[in-house]
This record gives sequence, C-alpha cells and structure tokens, in this order.
Amino acid sequence: MLIVPTYLVYILVPIFYIALPTILILTIKSNKTLRVASIVFLVIFLIALFLATTFDVYYTNTQVKVLFRFSGESMGKTIHWSVLPRGKRDFLINILMLIPLGAVICINTKKKIVNRLIWAFVFGVITGTAIETIQYLLPVARTIQLSDVLLNTLSVVLGATYYHFIDCVLKPHIDRN
Repeated sequence: MLIVPTYLVYILVPIFYIALPTILILTIKSNKTLRVASIVFLVIFLIALFLATTFDVYYTNTQVKVLFRFSGESMGKTIHWSVLPRGKRDFLINILMLIPLGAVICINTKKKIVNRLIWAFVFGVITGTAIETIQYLLPVARTIQLSDVLLNTLSVVLGATYYHFIDCVLKPHIDRN
C-alpha cells in the first residue's frame, strides 16, 4: 500500500503534468536531447498511469491510498456505453490524465498543427481504449466506460494543442529575447 498526502498530489501533479514538459520544450535546444528527455518522461508517465488505472485508488481530503492488489473480477464486468462521465471527479481525472502524452506527441512529430492533432487523436483513442481494455481484463475494481475513452482522447488532443502553442508560439518569442 502507498499512502500519499493529498496536498502532495495537488502539488506534484501540476508540476509533472504541465510545468516539467513545458520547461523541457522551452529550455532544451537540441532536438535529439529533447526527444530522449521526452521518451524518459513518457516511460515514467506510463508507469504512473499503469499504477493509477489498474490498482485501487482512494481519495480523501487528507490522503490518497493506492492498494497494490487485484480486488475485482476479471472480464464479465458491465460496460457503460454512455458518452457522459459518471461524475465531476471522473470527468476531471479523465480530461487531465493524458495531457502529458500530448506533449510527447508534439516533441516527436512535425511542427504542423494538423499532423500533431491527428497523431494526438489516434494516440488518444488507442491509449483510452487500451486503459479500458486492461481494466476489463484484469481483476480490478474498475468500471469500463465509453466516456473515459472519449475524455482520454480529448485529453491528449488538449495536451497536444497546449504544447503546440508552447513550442510554436511561446518558444520562438522567448528565443528572440
């Protein structure tokens, strides 16, 4: 079991999700170094994503508990086909969860916004579907929802849009000064 104070999660998530990728894009000049850094970031992100989406996670006002156990049934779960999320927390988690993947896509694709958004959409659908499939197949206490796939896809697209802005609008402005 891993127990983390909730305030620490509130501090680390924005740093890891927004500040770190933004700093990488703005400060690393070499494309090769930036790509290597993005791959290292992606591996760390995928490990955290796997832990957060496959094990039991409980949130309270004071702590976040991650229980490293399989405590549900595998397969045979109900699939919720609704395109509406099941609550505000579910909406926020799924809309924010894959934003860093958008940064990795921006770093590793051509600078054309259309290319980046197409790749973001494709990776968003694949990643969202993979997460829900893993939750369906593994014996974890999770619900399988179509809305999660849609929100995860939107999350990657939003991330790619934000980091495209950082890379193509903000970075050139900073480099000139």
